Amino acid sequence: MSLKQPPPSSPTRRAFLGRSAAALSASTFAFAFPGDARCMTASDTDALRRGIDEANHRFEDGFNRGDPASAARQFYTRDARILPPGAEIVQGRDSIAEFWAAAAAAPQMGVRRVELSTVDLQALGDGAYEIGRATLTLAGGQRVSPRYVVVWKQEDGAWRRRVDIWNMDTA
Repeated sequence: MSLKQPPPSSPTRRAFLGRSAAALSASTFAFAFPGDARCMTASDTDALRRGIDEANHRFEDGFNRGDPASAARQFYTRDARILPPGAEIVQGRDSIAEFWAAAAAAPQMGVRRVELSTVDLQALGDGAYEIGRATLTLAGGQRVSPRYVVVWKQEDGAWRRRVDIWNMDTA
């Protein structure tokens, strides 16, 4: 028995290929982002928001008290990476702690105070991503407001930043 395939340009074949492409695209998305946020309950979403807000506040408090290295060690995963604007990727909790200590210690442009504000927060598989805005007070008193995107992961029972990238507004 042989199956006769429709001609290559037939409407039936085009419809089949279109449905197949859509199904493959959807399944690839499902594998890339398991645990779809649409499956989260309001309670889950509230707990996620509270956990991320608490982590952000702990970082702000530690940094603003003058201990940016310790704040960073508690804020980032062991294998975290930060992607500062105009600089190389910094990888690992200890290297990131050194980065933030140096950023705070810079005499002219050092960061003296950090305030973090979440604009959007979404569950992403077993983690989350956050889009936000920071307000940084620099050594000379000027304030800048970079935008950031963070990938969060739970590690050792706490939400921690795994990937952190930010950039400055041009105006």
